[in-house]
Amino acid sequence: MDVDSSSGSTSGNEMENKRREIFEKIVDGVGPCYERQTGELDREWLQEWFRMVVGTYYEDFNGLTTDGWAGEILREAEEFRNLLA
Repeated sequence: MDVDSSSGSTSGNEMENKRREIFEKIVDGVGPCYERQTGELDREWLQEWFRMVVGTYYEDFNGLTTDGWAGEILREAEEFRNLLA
């Protein structure tokens, strides 16, 4: 979706790129954030939050990868996407 530049709106591609940047930052930061948590409940909450975000926006996480538990959640989302295709 391209919008007239005089209206001040961004194009669809630019908006998609910004969304992609946000999701890349989430993936890059969730592991270090997990490591900073001192309580097991906080770590479990973070894992469930990440699972919810990936489940809700699974198409936006397409192609993103990382290690550990977050990587496993991303792989599960990829499998889900493949089932829907």
